[in-house]
Amino acid sequence: MPGKQEEISKRFLETVRKNGDLKSAGKILKALGVFLTGERGGRVISVESARGMQDATRAKFSERFQKEDLVEFSVNPALIAGARVTVNNSRELDFSFKRKLNKLFK
Repeated sequence: MPGKQEEISKRFLETVRKNGDLKSAGKILKALGVFLTGERGGRVISVESARGMQDATRAKFSERFQKEDLVEFSVNPALIAGARVTVNNSRELDFSFKRKLNKLFK
């Protein structure tokens, strides 16, 4: 199977380069991952934290979701502290200090 995956990857890169989209390869792969996740019945979970998470913390977050889900982690210093979890770009669970401050000073 590794030979087949290698061949698919090679063809993908050749096609992207041929079409002049090499700069967009990352975005194309992300869109493909989102599409395949939906096809498998999974959800796209985005976990933003004010600071980088350790591997053990990432693993605990990932365990909370189904194996079909695509869990992405990113750092957003604007949150000040805490984390924000978004499911399929629609449902949001905001545990950030920034949200708490905004709520306090409204």
